[in-house]
Amino acid sequence: WRSCEILNERSGKPFIRLHGEMAAWFAERNLVAHVTVTDETDYVASFVVVETAPAAAAGVAT
Repeated sequence: WRSCEILNERSGKPFIRLHGEMAAWFAERNLVAHVTVTDETDYVASFVVVETAPAAAAGVAT
């Protein structure tokens, strides 16, 4: 968990930036992570989906 950051695009959309070994691990497996964050007065919730990048899912070598 120390190898990732949750940042925001200019539009406000959150995204995950990976670093070091975690970034390499994702790259070797052609994975991509998507994150959503929501908040209410006293609570915050986050949901992350990790999926195979489209090129790998289609069997295309990168």
